[in-house]
Amino acid sequence: MDLLSSLLNNELNMKDKKENGGGRDRKRQQENDRKLENDWKRQEDNDQGATFGFPIVDTSAILGEEVKMKNIPPSVLPNFYGMSTEDLDAFMFEFDILCRTYGYTDDIHKLRLFPATLKAVSLKWFMGLGEQTIAFWDDMKSVFLKKYQPYCRTIDSKEDVFRMTQ
Repeated sequence: MDLLSSLLNNELNMKDKKENGGGRDRKRQQENDRKLENDWKRQEDNDQGATFGFPIVDTSAILGEEVKMKNIPPSVLPNFYGMSTEDLDAFMFEFDILCRTYGYTDDIHKLRLFPATLKAVSLKWFMGLGEQTIAFWDDMKSVFLKKYQPYCRTIDSKEDVFRMTQ
């Protein structure tokens, strides 16, 4: 849990440096992040002793195909922590570019690579989806966006908030 708190504080400090202040928006983000952390703790308490099955269906085993994956340096992978300050659209764009760069255009490659980009709360959410519940990339993308799109605001919407006048 110390790692998550450290990540949350680090993310907020970086955001403060960018915005030179923060004000009410920072307080709102801190509150949202605290709620997310509390939800995570509550889920962790409920899951004591539980084991997670991997959510991705291995269609290559079903079809008897061998899927070759290239070695991608971890530093190249975009990371998503599931925090309200993250830009979900930028993350998905970076993931798509990475997949195209390495020739991962089919579902099985994207599905195998995607979990490696998730960290902290988002990885915990992913592993809680249930065993073998996702078989296609479009399903994974849809479930992921449904979960995090309302929570993560884009940079444009943040800037719009600052431009509002009464």
